[in-house]
Amino acid sequence: MVSSNREVIERHAAALADAVLGGAYGPLDALRHPDFIEDWPQSREHIRGNANMRAIDEHRPNKPAAGSVEHLIRKR
Repeated sequence: MVSSNREVIERHAAALADAVLGGAYGPLDALRHPDFIEDWPQSREHIRGNANMRAIDEHRPNKPAAGSVEHLIRKR
């Protein structure tokens, strides 16, 4: 079965919220492609691979505190 765009976005948003607020990075890792690459043009950083992105996520100095994000997705 093919997922709709909305289902994919909702699944990613839920995994992102679980990772950022609860430290549950596994579901977010599972959604990334094995050859994941992310570019940050402002700082000219180039992140390659899930392990590197996860390390950045886990060590962010300005992580939001649990409960600080009230709504990640607004349902209509």
